[in-house]
Amino acid sequence: MSRHGKPRRGRWQSLFLWHRYLGLASALFVLQLAITGLILNHSGALKLDGRHMPSSWLLDWYDVRVPAVVSFAARDHWLSQLGDRLYFDEHEVLHAPALLLGVVNIDTAWAIGLQHTLLLVTDEGELIERLGESEGLPAGMRRLGRDRKGRLIIDAADGYYQTDSEFLDWQEMAAVDGIDWARPMAMPVARYESLRQQYRASSLSLERVILDLHSGRIFGAWGIYVMDAAAICLLLLALIGVWVWASRRHKQRSKVRKGGRAAG
Repeated sequence: MSRHGKPRRGRWQSLFLWHRYLGLASALFVLQLAITGLILNHSGALKLDGRHMPSSWLLDWYDVRVPAVVSFAARDHWLSQLGDRLYFDEHEVLHAPALLLGVVNIDTAWAIGLQHTLLLVTDEGELIERLGESEGLPAGMRRLGRDRKGRLIIDAADGYYQTDSEFLDWQEMAAVDGIDWARPMAMPVARYESLRQQYRASSLSLERVILDLHSGRIFGAWGIYVMDAAAICLLLLALIGVWVWASRRHKQRSKVRKGGRAAG
């Protein structure tokens, strides 16, 4: 019996029980941390940032919403902007934080007007060239359209301009009669739903999901606290393990010393 009347064996059993229960409670979190950590170590090789999660319930869990759409129709094509993404039909052209002003078909290309920028793309939505004010684009572009001859016309801050076929020389116009200006239009419902699903599916990368699993953030604020508790459990496991090992070693040394004295 110890001085406090509790058997030492009972204390050892209590420590073993605590160690066992903490180990069982932490096992799942250890597996989660180990598996997600291994995957994240090879994030670049696995191209996790380029892989997306199209699952509707997971997108709803992350509260991925679709911003208001601005669309322009030109011949059989649609140009749309959702948030900072620009789509030519259902092909994402690029990230475009500037406001979409319109689209005009010129010869074999398309002219897309953004604030302070003019983009030229192919029929397949491939970017050909980007023109800004440093390339001679008139400042303060507000809208764009075509005249009766199919030439691109820009309504800028200080007047109306047309350009040559190479988009190198911009000339101010005196009159603008008969201009077919690009105007926003509502998309057909089926096309909008398809674009909406594409936007949502490309908004959540696999890398982010695994990072949130690793940190517990996928379960919200409480998930972080749960992972913190798991980390504390692991620390306690390590401390109890060291304590048990050190106590046993000390006990074994004491037995050896007592045995040596008795033999002497």
